[in-house]
Amino acid sequence: MNIFDFINQLILFLLAISTLVGILDFIGFLPKKIRNWLKLNRMDATLDVLKEFGIDIDQHRRSNIALKYPKKFTDENIEKVTNNALKKYKITKKVSVGRHRPTELDYYYDLIGATCNEKVAQYFAHILSTYWFSHLTGKNRIENYYFDFIVTPKSGSPLLGYEFSKLVDKPFILHEDTERFGLEDDMRFIFDCYQIPDKGATALIVDDSTTGGSMVCRTIDDLRKYGYQVYTCFVVFEPKSKNARERILGQNVELVSVVQTHDDYN
Repeated sequence: MNIFDFINQLILFLLAISTLVGILDFIGFLPKKIRNWLKLNRMDATLDVLKEFGIDIDQHRRSNIALKYPKKFTDENIEKVTNNALKKYKITKKVSVGRHRPTELDYYYDLIGATCNEKVAQYFAHILSTYWFSHLTGKNRIENYYFDFIVTPKSGSPLLGYEFSKLVDKPFILHEDTERFGLEDDMRFIFDCYQIPDKGATALIVDDSTTGGSMVCRTIDDLRKYGYQVYTCFVVFEPKSKNARERILGQNVELVSVVQTHDDYN
């Protein structure tokens, strides 16, 4: 056999394998891992071609995703709307916040209590949705915007997280305070969910606020323990009385807040 015959037979063999794989994929007999790998490779090839034509893939992807987020307020007044809404739930007494490292503050916003009311929870969920929409494509863009499900600490504001998950049509998961069932190798040991997300799925942590960041850091640790990705924590307000931002950033997680409060504590 000469070299040309060998090359022809090799090409025919590869074409036959390619055809077989295509048929198996079409009729649904191809294993999921192989099917996903093939799709990723085809997508990568397509994206490379588009990039060669100067098309900003990330910008188009952000614009398409942004269409899924209901926008109830304008970009220009979202912070003003949020601050005005928070004033209704302001505790004007000295309070102590933070479970592990309590801090005394002259006032606080009881958004956890306020969102026990369905309409209030929905209102602030719309604030979150509007803010996320405007920061997907505008200035000061959210760096890690993709997620597969939403998780909220049970001791935080789970009703707010749940209402936001409904708006953006993503599964909602609760992070428990204590272990459950005695099944440490199962994510339901520390999380409540309707359906277990696939390993490697990306979570977005959503809550009313951050204080010391302890609850968020524990949630991050437990998500990663069970094989999930987490890059962003999203809250309505961020008190500047503690170093929560630095602690969360130390976990390689971005903290995104609609407004910052307690500037007088700097």
